[in-house]
Amino acid sequence: MFSGLLRRLAFGPLGAVLAGLAVMAVAQTAAATQPDDLTEAGLEARYHALATATAARTGPAQRPATPALPPTDPQARLTPTDIRIPLLAMARASEARSQATILAAQASGGTRALSLSGGAMRLSDVLTAADQTLPDATGPHGLRLPLIIEQDAALLIGPTQKLDLDRSAGAFVANFGTLTVTGGSIRSQGPAPVSAPDFAPFVVTTGQGILAAENAYFEGLGFGHGPSFAGVSVVAKGLYRPATPSILRDTLVRNVRSLTFVGAGAPLVSGTIFTQMRGPSVILQGTQDARIENSVFLGGSGRGTLQITGAAQGTLITGSDIYLPHQSGITIESGSHGTTLHDTLVWRAHHHGVLSDASDCLTLRGLRVVAARHGGAVLRGSRGAAVIDSDFVASGHAGLMVADLPGTAETRIEGNRFQGNRSGLETAAPGHLLLIGNDFSDQFPRFLDGDVEAQTPRLLRDLRGAAPITLAAGGRAQAAPLTRACAPVEGQ
Repeated sequence: MFSGLLRRLAFGPLGAVLAGLAVMAVAQTAAATQPDDLTEAGLEARYHALATATAARTGPAQRPATPALPPTDPQARLTPTDIRIPLLAMARASEARSQATILAAQASGGTRALSLSGGAMRLSDVLTAADQTLPDATGPHGLRLPLIIEQDAALLIGPTQKLDLDRSAGAFVANFGTLTVTGGSIRSQGPAPVSAPDFAPFVVTTGQGILAAENAYFEGLGFGHGPSFAGVSVVAKGLYRPATPSILRDTLVRNVRSLTFVGAGAPLVSGTIFTQMRGPSVILQGTQDARIENSVFLGGSGRGTLQITGAAQGTLITGSDIYLPHQSGITIESGSHGTTLHDTLVWRAHHHGVLSDASDCLTLRGLRVVAARHGGAVLRGSRGAAVIDSDFVASGHAGLMVADLPGTAETRIEGNRFQGNRSGLETAAPGHLLLIGNDFSDQFPRFLDGDVEAQTPRLLRDLRGAAPITLAAGGRAQAAPLTRACAPVEGQ
């Protein structure tokens, strides 16, 4: 896994982050750390090198070339509108209090907003047109009015361009069309409004809207507890889906409450760094085929740094590293079936490294969970799970726990390493556990716990798992045939 991380440091999006002296620091750390080093010292040094380099960033990475922006449209126009129109279009019963906060935050209690329609317009032209349309549309802290991107419009934010949103005036962006940020920034600026101190600017893409961010920078966005205003959000609504998925690539997200996708199809987060987040770094709620790849999470609040919930289906998290999550590293819940975690590190989770609840067909492959305060990976009621080629090191409780399964369910546990956990494998009604080629040789003194603990002598005869064994509660197999809730994992 760490060989993959080193490649990403050198050639991937993190190469842009670790610039100047930070590159030297990481190079020195890498030279002193073996590629597969999962020691506290090695991980701590790597975390601090990443955090230091990221703290030096105040905008998008400097690049010799960035993708060209789409052409503008001379028919595009900016006109005044009423803030209550987009708020009505975004209305969710659970967010009524947040909508009231938005209205209270508007300067002088007004309901003015700006509407972009009729085509694509660059940010510089939008700001010029805003001042021409309403004399007080901009100020020392940036745009003072909400900006609505209509379904037939696109806002283009190019290299070095900054869309600053005045927090004290209640500014935000609601995108029903296309928001493209390539080498640019969207930031909250200024103090909180006296009339609504909880308010902070946000960027929400909804309806059939599309967010396309590459080498972008988001800072200070988001408030409340609903998804629409969480910071940077994509909330799919209506009968028709967007024509293309929303994407964040090679982006830095700082001091944002959350990046949230609700009901979105195939959203992609790639090469992105999350730091100083005020809530879960990423929430995937009811998404389909979401993908998070080659990304780094430094800290993070909420139940899980990554939350997969609301029957999200087919999620893939790969090549990513989660450092110091405030609670669990990754939570998978509420029927979020078919999730795959691949080549991913979770270090020093304050709760569990991974927590899966009532979500079937879960695959953990190449997962590294180190120094979780509680369980390394906890699988509750997750039928058809497979845990393959993973490392569970120094967990405060069990390296892996499997619970709440019927007697005919099978969990495949193959090629994993258990080292220095309070116990290696713990169970509570685990169904059947098929163990193949797992290494418990550094797991002393407790190998098994829970209702399979009595079968420890079977494991002791072969601590490296040369011969497959099946464990079940009480040591007795059910008479009924094993169920196959999922397609077989490759290699079965």
